[in-house]
Amino acid sequence: MHITRPSVKFGRFKMIKHKLDKGNDINPKRFNMLSKTRQSWKLDGMNTAEYEIVSRQYLPLYTNITVNIGTEAGLHVPPEAAQPAPVDPAKPDQEPLVNS
Repeated sequence: MHITRPSVKFGRFKMIKHKLDKGNDINPKRFNMLSKTRQSWKLDGMNTAEYEIVSRQYLPLYTNITVNIGTEAGLHVPPEAAQPAPVDPAKPDQEPLVNS
């Protein structure tokens, strides 16, 4: 996978206001981590993440890639996520075959 970064002139974002997620406490070291971004961005992120591709769905407007980044001890992957829907290799652009 090739990852590119847009120029800082264009690569901006705006967060939508939302309530704090339950069970996702604020990281007390977040500002320390943010202050070190200029030193760490090349070594920590999507380009260094270890993952396994579970499935690919080629759709008209986008490609949906589902990956497994591992699980914490005691957590279980849902059965539907563990078994990707079959795709006919002769037709890579089709959506996975799912029984309704």
